[in-house]
Parts: sequence; C-alpha cells; structure tokens
Amino acid sequence: MINEFNELFELMGDFSKKTFPDAGSIEHLKKLKDEADEAIKEPKDISEYADCFLALIGAASKAGFTPQMFLEASFDKFEILKVRKWQRLPNGSYQHIKQSFCSCGAEHSNEAKFMGQCNYCLKQIN
Repeated sequence: MINEFNELFELMGDFSKKTFPDAGSIEHLKKLKDEADEAIKEPKDISEYADCFLALIGAASKAGFTPQMFLEASFDKFEILKVRKWQRLPNGSYQHIKQSFCSCGAEHSNEAKFMGQCNYCLKQIN
C-alpha cells in the first residue's frame, strides 16, 4: 500500500505541475476547501472524498513535501490528536480544547505538552 501511495503522490504532483504550473500550495488548499464543500453536500459519494485527497496531495507536493514526509507528519499528528481533549461545536464539528499556561504566560496546547516544550519560550514542560 505504501508503494501505491508513493506512486499516487508522484503522479498527482507531476499532473499538478504540468496542468497548473502557476498554482502553488495555497491555491491547491483553496481547491481542497471547494472539494470539501462538495463532499459535505454529497457525503455518500466516495469520489468527492477522492477529490479532497488528491487536492491535498497536490498541495503537499507543491509545498515541497515528499510522500515520506507527509506520512511521517500524519502519524506524528495522529499521536497528538489522541492526547487532546475535544469539544463539540454548535455546527456539529469538533475542536480540541486549549488549556494550560506556561510561566512565560503562553497557553500550552496539548501539542506542546506532547512535544514537551512551550511553543513560545521553548521551556521544557512536564
């Protein structure tokens, strides 16, 4: 499956560069937003999810990320997501709860706690 992901990432990156030479990662992320809106309207249509996935790959490729970098960052982020506390928003989606504060006055996200240091002053946190 990893080989297929690498191949798809490379194919989409090449397609994106050839087809949309003036578009950067930001433009591809804007396209991703449009595709997500379509998936919201058609949540049972798997092709809409595929559109989102391909737009995301195109954006990551245009930003200079490799498939390996993308996968590693995704696994790292997943570990962070698992330790976060979540709240339901009025629109039905979810958002993580931001909580603790550093002695420098900065609020510590769960991500900072997971990484073991303040995002602002770089002080070690327990």
